[in-house]
Amino acid sequence: MTNTTKHKQETDYQTLYMELEGRYGPALAQDIVDQVKKADGQDNKEQNTDYMPLKALSEALEIFRAETKSNVKKLKFIKHAQNNANDDVIDLEEARLEKELECLLACYWQTQKSFYTLYNRFMACYVTAPTQDYKKLSHKPKNNMVA
Repeated sequence: MTNTTKHKQETDYQTLYMELEGRYGPALAQDIVDQVKKADGQDNKEQNTDYMPLKALSEALEIFRAETKSNVKKLKFIKHAQNNANDDVIDLEEARLEKELECLLACYWQTQKSFYTLYNRFMACYVTAPTQDYKKLSHKPKNNMVA
């Protein structure tokens, strides 16, 4: 991995941490970022994962998805209103929403990639008992009668 790739990845981790810190607090935000780093690591492909980190990433993904959808709706409304008004002035709200949307999308894609990596690892190690076909089972009534 090159230095620019490492630097961009560290910047992405910091952005993700800042987005999560306001919602979850510093301890849980750092834990989620650590799980994302663990999922992105190339040396632990065979390592099993637990349920709780997977659940934390799932909740973070749900929040990012909802906020992204909300921002897209707001941005569409603002752009539609500007087209009708034919205003040449740059709207600061539009610029702020575009920047926030860019940040949320970056966090969303990074979290989604890590979530599915951990999800696939979790499901690979989760084994259930083999199922039995009900029709093939022999049901013999027990005779408990005494002669």
